[in-house]
Amino acid sequence: MDELFERQAPSNDSQAWKDDNLSGLVVLFQEKDFANGITQGRYTSNSRTSNPWIADKFGFSQPQGSTFALCPVSHRSGKQIMLYTVDSDRNLQQHEYTISETNLDPGTVISLTRESATALVVEPRSPLTIAAQDNQPLYTVDTLPECAKRRPLTHLIIHASKDSQSLIFSAWNCSSGVSDHTSQIKPLQKTNTTFLALSALNNKGTGDRVIYIMFDDGKGPQIEEWTVPTHVGDPWATSRNVNTDFGL
Repeated sequence: MDELFERQAPSNDSQAWKDDNLSGLVVLFQEKDFANGITQGRYTSNSRTSNPWIADKFGFSQPQGSTFALCPVSHRSGKQIMLYTVDSDRNLQQHEYTISETNLDPGTVISLTRESATALVVEPRSPLTIAAQDNQPLYTVDTLPECAKRRPLTHLIIHASKDSQSLIFSAWNCSSGVSDHTSQIKPLQKTNTTFLALSALNNKGTGDRVIYIMFDDGKGPQIEEWTVPTHVGDPWATSRNVNTDFGL
């Protein structure tokens, strides 16, 4: 039987994992008996009541084991999110994913609507991650695109090539769509390397945004942390190597 466990690390002690109940949690995953879509598990709780888990199924063309990623489109506490999926034709698709809370009750509304294709081709099981970038300061009131008032964030989309030997970097915003920027991360990429996994951290509180790159250059799995540029055109940089013992 497959089970999901929740653990929380206190902010002042990252090593002290413990059981805890958060005010709410949403988990997206694929099930064996529902391969052509995504299942959403969610629950809400407060100091008095802990509501049961509720499962919702969102069906669309998505191969089993296919990659997907989430990224905010605005600064509204993560309530406006874009879900990226890869369809059966390897096209990267966008879905608007909206969370509307009402006193943390079990009636929390989470809607998913089909948005559009991004003109990007991504292998179904390719590592994929997306970081957010705020380029509003580069505009004036008169030059800011109208759509950016609702979706101000630019999405930095990074995924592995078909052979997983290199990374491809594209940017999306609501006014210009998708554009290729792979040359900007080329100085950070290593040769003779297989990219295994990618993950982005968009920290709204501090404004810090980083991407974690898990790779194997023949010496076993390793993790690098890349700093996401503050604005478009700013250089990318490797922040540090993450010391991790995989026991291999």
